Amino acid sequence: MKRNFKCINLAFMILLILALAYLPTFINATPQQNYEIKVNRMIFISDWGLTAVNDTVTIINTGVEELQSVNIGFPNLYLNNLKYYNANLQGEPLTIEKKIDESKEIYWLSYIFPQPLKPKETYNFSSLTVFAGLIRFQRGGYTYSFAEAPALEKQAELCNVTIFFPADASIFLPENSTFKRIGKEPIVNHAFTPLMPYYTKILLLNFSSVTLQLLDIYWSERIISLESSDKIKVSDTFSIHNPGILIAAVKVRLPKGATKIMAYDYAGPLWNDERTGDEAAVSPRFGDIRSNENFTFKLTYELDRKNFIKQIDWRGIYLFNFNFSSKQPWLIDNLTVKVILPKGCEIQDLNVKPEKTVETSYQKILVYSFNGVTPLHDLKFALKYRYSGLWVSIKPLEWILIIEAAIFVFAVVARGRKIALTQAAPAPIDVISKFVELYDEKMFHEKELSEIEETKLRKT
Repeated sequence: MKRNFKCINLAFMILLILALAYLPTFINATPQQNYEIKVNRMIFISDWGLTAVNDTVTIINTGVEELQSVNIGFPNLYLNNLKYYNANLQGEPLTIEKKIDESKEIYWLSYIFPQPLKPKETYNFSSLTVFAGLIRFQRGGYTYSFAEAPALEKQAELCNVTIFFPADASIFLPENSTFKRIGKEPIVNHAFTPLMPYYTKILLLNFSSVTLQLLDIYWSERIISLESSDKIKVSDTFSIHNPGILIAAVKVRLPKGATKIMAYDYAGPLWNDERTGDEAAVSPRFGDIRSNENFTFKLTYELDRKNFIKQIDWRGIYLFNFNFSSKQPWLIDNLTVKVILPKGCEIQDLNVKPEKTVETSYQKILVYSFNGVTPLHDLKFALKYRYSGLWVSIKPLEWILIIEAAIFVFAVVARGRKIALTQAAPAPIDVISKFVELYDEKMFHEKELSEIEETKLRKT
């Protein structure tokens, strides 16, 4: 009996030790956050190969704690393909934090709510992500590769995924694919009921399209000059690579009201005459842009200052509004923008700080650099500046010429005044006549006196 009692005491002591060992863990543990989530995902493939992913998310807090954020991810092998992301809740932007889960190989985007989601309440928010490089060209067509569905930390009751291909696309679904075509349209769809947590299966399918044109824009440079008194002069340079099918021309979007448009390559002008419009189609000097060929060209044009620059103060204060990229339809890997201001231009306010500022004897240049620019990037530029106009804009050589001209004019004027001073001033006719009469009378009397004196001298 005593032996059994000792065994019971020993077992009790072991359980007590284990309980005490794990007690801090239970004390410090955070209550499990529970929520229900539904996702409606629509994926759009543009005619230039960019892929936009739009998620509409409904989340219900079924726990007892407030919910601060929710994570939505994708396989981290597509990490470098992500070029743009944003989200909003009832028109209010959400803060988005990025993090990698190495163990699950998932790249998470953490959507942080402006106000915590209280228990039993619901949030509906939307997110937009843009990927490049999900479309690859192969002989005879293209290949699409991306996650079948979003990666979630909780099971979703419903996740509906729809993929929209270019309008003329012919889609070739794998035999074992759960995605199905919707009617005759180039659209595929699958509803996950439910979607399991940490789902990262890849959808790989082939399709063909004539309208889809893949372009790699290695670099682009935009130079904006405000030196002219009535025009804004702009030049856009593009260095592109065609990884896809043959392309006859590259269409470039231009700011509204562009005139005197001219295209150049390294050999000179590509057109005979200047053009006008909000878009320019540029072709190589000889033929088309074939697959795996490169093409570098420059566009120059002018814009009316009145459409972009407003004087906001009579003392010479102006506001310049512009868009650095004109929202081209493709991805630009590296974009450099230079804003050239005339000498004497005093910057008062800028919405975007330049990477560097270069000043010469004749001008001030603001230099900007951007990476991974998509059509959705908002590269609005606003510059408030003071410019007094004529005198500060005159270059040193022009000052010398002006000074020399002033000296010459002064010499001519002074010489004219000297000549004028040495000449007799014109007098009235009656005054001149009176003067002549008096002068004659004086001469007559002097003659008489002279004759009298001569007579006296003879007599003596």
